[in-house]
Parts: sequence; C-alpha cells; structure tokens
Amino acid sequence: MDAGGFKSVVAEDPFANGVILSGADVAVINRSTDAGDNWLMSNGGITNEQLLQVASLVFSPVTANKVYAALGIAGGLAASAFL
Repeated sequence: MDAGGFKSVVAEDPFANGVILSGADVAVINRSTDAGDNWLMSNGGITNEQLLQVASLVFSPVTANKVYAALGIAGGLAASAFL
C-alpha cells in the first residue's frame, strides 16, 4: 500500500485531546495521538486501496471513537470505531 498522496482532509477528535486523522487521495488514512507530531497508518482494517481514496473524514460529535469516512473511487461511506 502506498503511504502518501495529497492530504485532502484532516479531522480532530472532539473527545480525545491530540487525536487527529488525515486522509489522502492515494490509499491511506493516518492517525496521530500527539497533536500531529507523529503519524501512523490507520486504515481500520480496510485493505482494498481503491476504497482508501479519502474524500472526507468526520468524528461523530455525540459518540466517542466513532468516525465517518467518505471513501473510494465510486464513493462509499464507512463508519468505524477503530480508525
């Protein structure tokens, strides 16, 4: 899996201080737990690279650890508690 691309979206967790997700146009979601100082790949178990072209990420404003992501070439919505 490629670990790059244009970073098209960033979302900050409203429940966890310093937790940020970033999405790219090329098969990757990255997660930071220290306000962006360090990043790790966090694709939530999704392995199909075509599904990991990230258009949007948003943390739920009412449910802790829930993330919604608009993914893939054809478009799709994923809801996850493990990104």
